[in-house]
Parts: sequence; C-alpha cells; structure tokens
Amino acid sequence: MPAWNRRGLPKNIARCYEGDPRCDLDPDLTNYSCTFEVSLCINNTDARFPQCAALDLAAFEVRSPNPATASRPEDQANAATLENQAGAGGFGVQILRRRTPLPTPGATPNASANACSSPFQLVVPLRQTTSGGYFSGRKRFRVRAWTSTGILDSDSLRLVCKPSTCGDGVVQRHEECDDGNRTNGDGCDQACRTEEP
Repeated sequence: MPAWNRRGLPKNIARCYEGDPRCDLDPDLTNYSCTFEVSLCINNTDARFPQCAALDLAAFEVRSPNPATASRPEDQANAATLENQAGAGGFGVQILRRRTPLPTPGATPNASANACSSPFQLVVPLRQTTSGGYFSGRKRFRVRAWTSTGILDSDSLRLVCKPSTCGDGVVQRHEECDDGNRTNGDGCDQACRTEEP
C-alpha cells in the first residue's frame, strides 16, 4: 500500500520487502524481485476540484520504461503490460510512442467516469552488487494521457523493492517478529508478521 501525505492523499511511491505477501505477489521468496499489483484509473472525479469534470481518455503513452528502447526483460514486460491495459486489452484507447500512434485495433476515446482497470502486475527486481549481495531496486513508471480535445496529463509511480531481513533472527522496526526462518504456520509468517494461533 502506498504511504499517505499530510493532505490525506496517497503518495506516488510504494515500497515492499521481497517475499512479503502483502505487497510481493509472486510466491517465490528468493527470486530477488517484488511483484507489485497496481491498477490504472481514468476520468476520476476529484472532490477537491468540483468544477473540473473529466472528459475522456483518447490516447496513452508509456514514457518510462520506454517501450522503444527498454533493454531489460522486466522493463520490456512492464511497458507492454501498461500499454495493453490502456490499449486493446483494457480501456481501448490509442497507444502512442513518441507521440506517434501505434496500430491499436478498435481504439476509441473512453469516457467512462471513475474507471479502473483490473489489477495487473509490475515487477521490480533487486539490484545486485559485484560481490553478489543485493540492495533495493527501484523503478519509476511515467505515463502521459490525452483527452480528445488535446488536454495532456502526466503521472508517475515509483515502486521500490527492498531486500528482506525476515528470517535473520533479529526483529527489525518493520517486523513484528523474527524467528530465524521464513516459514508460515509457526507463529511468525514469511513476512515476519505474527500469525493468529
């Protein structure tokens, strides 16, 4: 879950410890990555701006990771997932790359109010040191969207995957317990959260 700012709005950053099932949705505790579940939402009503009515979403572009130049497999997969959710596999709007339209079958502006996509997954791997250790991995996702009248909106989300300390036998400040393993069912689960008896 994202953190909240002082105005009660979600920040555009989410952090997860690798293997924590509350935010890392893949079942592998040792794949050195976090699989975040997110959704895209469009044409949202915002009570802070009652005079501002959402029109529609006509075109969508993934800026980062750049689908045209991404070289890492996870960046290619994440960019393709975002394009699919906004395009033919989701909202059905025109997909752009460098403001150039891509073939998007059936693309049409989407005027559905307060619409959110089905949850989908974005993967953020840990980074590896030259000595074989791991440290936090970060990915920034940036998108742009246009209405049918040409109004542009840009949004970003930063996802951070942190190496887990769960299982080291020391209770860290982000842990409720640590019994020296990452086994569920023994009173302290794989994310070092106390289990119900």
